[in-house]
Amino acid sequence: MNGSRYVGWGLRPAAARGDTPAQSYARFARQNPARGMLKAQAYAGERIYPVANVRVDISRKFPAGMYVIDAQWTDISGLTEPVALPAQPAANSKTPGQGEPCTSYDVTFSHPGYTTVIVHNVEVFEGITSLQSMEMIPRGAAPGGREVVEYNAGASPRHGE
Repeated sequence: MNGSRYVGWGLRPAAARGDTPAQSYARFARQNPARGMLKAQAYAGERIYPVANVRVDISRKFPAGMYVIDAQWTDISGLTEPVALPAQPAANSKTPGQGEPCTSYDVTFSHPGYTTVIVHNVEVFEGITSLQSMEMIPRGAAPGGREVVEYNAGASPRHGE
């Protein structure tokens, strides 16, 4: 599985304007030509042990449905390759009132031996490589024994939102 990658696929049929998630993403990418980078890191044991073969999906929700922009697996260092993603212009993050300061995405970490974790609102800025790190939770050890844990970027999946 290492090095395998899927790029761009929609998860459900369209709702708004007859668009598919892929069409919505294509329009979004054209409207946001600036690019920022996002890479992911999976580890266990307080960042001591990298976790290989974690599937990492980067997605964004559109009215037409969820669109998976990139899917890849972590390497033996627990890292993915950086992915170029549409981002708001850097000027937006420097001047109040200039529009959204960043563009946000969802990042899903999944592995058979660990709880699936979905991180919402991971921020990407033009010209910057963002790193979304995740401490993998052994399957069955998540709060309440949940199989999927969701939270917003910056919150801890172990301690709630």
